[in-house]
Amino acid sequence: MTNIEQSKKDAKSFLNENYIAVLATSQNDEPSASTVYYIMFDSYNFYFYTKHNSNKTKNILQNPKVGLVVGFGPEHITVQVVGEALRIEDEEEKEKIFEKLMEMEQKNGVKMWPTDDTERFRGQKNEIFKIVPTEVSFLNLDSLKYPDSISDEFVQIIP
Repeated sequence: MTNIEQSKKDAKSFLNENYIAVLATSQNDEPSASTVYYIMFDSYNFYFYTKHNSNKTKNILQNPKVGLVVGFGPEHITVQVVGEALRIEDEEEKEKIFEKLMEMEQKNGVKMWPTDDTERFRGQKNEIFKIVPTEVSFLNLDSLKYPDSISDEFVQIIP
């Protein structure tokens, strides 16, 4: 496997093992960042939910261009995403994604707000967004879990 192919494999594994990201949005050229719980599918599409009146929602509806970062210490490994956030309108699709988010929370034993209140949000005015990436970059400086993709440079996964 080439370094790029190994990096793609390790980036997917890393993203599927994690569920917390920092989402960057902007409104009127003012940046904003917040933590979200996410799920990701094979195509590097990320999904998260938020209240319909949150700043995230307001910002995305004004400017759908977003950034997303997943990365944890103490090892220096991160995935950085640039893309467009799309509001999921279809109620069946929203329910399906909501269920997947609930499964992720239960699987990971997440016991903190807002995930411990997720069921309470069902049926209320909440938004589920899909982030369709235009760029995905992976950096693994020293992760012992993924030794075959260690590099001192970002690897472009997409494009």
